Amino acid sequence: MSQFSNDTAVVQVEDKLWRGELCRGWRIGEVPNGGYVLAVAGRVLSQALPHRDPLAANAFYLAPTGLGPIDCRVELLRHGRNTSHAQLRMYQQGELKVLVTAAYTELAALEGESWSAKPRPDYPGWQDCTP
Repeated sequence: MSQFSNDTAVVQVEDKLWRGELCRGWRIGEVPNGGYVLAVAGRVLSQALPHRDPLAANAFYLAPTGLGPIDCRVELLRHGRNTSHAQLRMYQQGELKVLVTAAYTELAALEGESWSAKPRPDYPGWQDCTP
């Protein structure tokens, strides 16, 4: 398992409650990086929802997080055939720090053409570009 996987690991402790820890390696000064914090939230949502793959997510950072334990509460807003919508609230020491709303799907079950599966265009290198 990679260091990032270890540092974003979470454990379910109740029906809608997950616990994890924000680690030292992913911070700016003393504050954990927002992308890292969202990755931890994403791990929770992947475990909590019937669909496992993120489709869209929006995070509101209501107060700075710190290093140490976190609690994440998940509320399933809607579960459809192809998509699950949820809200995650991340707490530290009982204070709400981050609110995430997200839609999750099963990417393997999607059909049709995907822009992400296309090869990237062959652009000239930076050294060959002129202003």
